[in-house]
Amino acid sequence: KATLFFGFFGIIGTYSGLTFDTISENFDRWGIELSNDEAIANSRVIGVVLAGLFGGFRVGVGAGLIAGVHRYTLGGFTALSCGLASIVAGIIASAFYKKNKHVKLSTAFLIGALAETVQMGIILLISRPFDKALTLVENIGIPMVFANGVGCALFLFIIRNVVNEEEKAAALQAQKSLRIARKTLSYLRKGMSSESAAAVCQILKEEVLNIAKYGCLN
Repeated sequence: KATLFFGFFGIIGTYSGLTFDTISENFDRWGIELSNDEAIANSRVIGVVLAGLFGGFRVGVGAGLIAGVHRYTLGGFTALSCGLASIVAGIIASAFYKKNKHVKLSTAFLIGALAETVQMGIILLISRPFDKALTLVENIGIPMVFANGVGCALFLFIIRNVVNEEEKAAALQAQKSLRIARKTLSYLRKGMSSESAAAVCQILKEEVLNIAKYGCLN
């Protein structure tokens, strides 16, 4: 599931990009297919890098493969190089994967920037004609390296905040449960009787009413 999620994330990054025409050197929105003179300036690397950082080699490479194959099917003179670069990005990010350890925002930025830099290099090595590849890298290289680095750090920040909020909510629920247990313990120690049961039920009733009224336990 994680592989499919991040792979789909990478595909969205491709579709959110802009086409660059190496002849006119203009940016524009693009349709279903690319011409032989066009390439895409996009944020596909973000999803793949996050996959590798969060899930390791299998998730990172899997997401890179999904996003890369999809990019290859869109055509353009960088189809093969960009598709291959997506898989390489997954491998690079997976090398920095550490189980049960938080990734620093600065690390995410550097890995995203590195993955995009490697993609620019692969484009120059594989895409032909070389003059088109060089024109492309000269125009979009630095902006894409910076944008994808910032994007990786930004999405990591968002994901980390969501996880932290969930952990805070779980801790709060545990604290509330302990408070209820503390209130009822003195009655339960006396053993089960009609009096102790009535007292415990009254405590639980009050707590439920508090939740209904205030949305929390007092």
